Amino acid sequence: MKYYSFIIMLFAFVSATEAQHLKYTNQTELGILLGQEGTRPIFNLKSFNGIKVNAIGFEAGISAGLDTYKEATIMPVSLGLRYVFLKEENMSAYLGFDGGYGLDWLENETEENQLKGGIMVNPAAGIRLNAGGSASIHFSLGFKSQTFSTYRNETTYLYIQKDEYKYNRMVLNVGLTF
Repeated sequence: MKYYSFIIMLFAFVSATEAQHLKYTNQTELGILLGQEGTRPIFNLKSFNGIKVNAIGFEAGISAGLDTYKEATIMPVSLGLRYVFLKEENMSAYLGFDGGYGLDWLENETEENQLKGGIMVNPAAGIRLNAGGSASIHFSLGFKSQTFSTYRNETTYLYIQKDEYKYNRMVLNVGLTF
């Protein structure tokens, strides 16, 4: 129900800005998720595609990505918002928020081993450095929380083992914005 409410709010936002000038935006980034001491870094890739409302500084859209955890490779799909402020000639700052669900489509599931994706939340703050025209290079620092579960069905001993994972990590990203 929360997802439907968010989608309705997103469409209401877009409808309310109908008279304003809307442009397409893309923010593609490569990052590293850093967490507990002794754990290996987790690499992530994300692409945000949406619209920007120049007069206000808001950007709204959808994101899809790839996170390579030790236990699984998760494909987060989310709705996202960006607010761009402190706009200077060569630099601007932004706040972003992505919320969605991590899909398990890239895992090879068997009857014995299964994976179930989970909720993903990713707030971030960053800067954009003008690279000429409408392009910019951006750097961001944020927090990412991703949940998922694995199930192991042991038919020999007739039991099911469920492991639940919740990764809370700091994320450092670099990327391009158009």
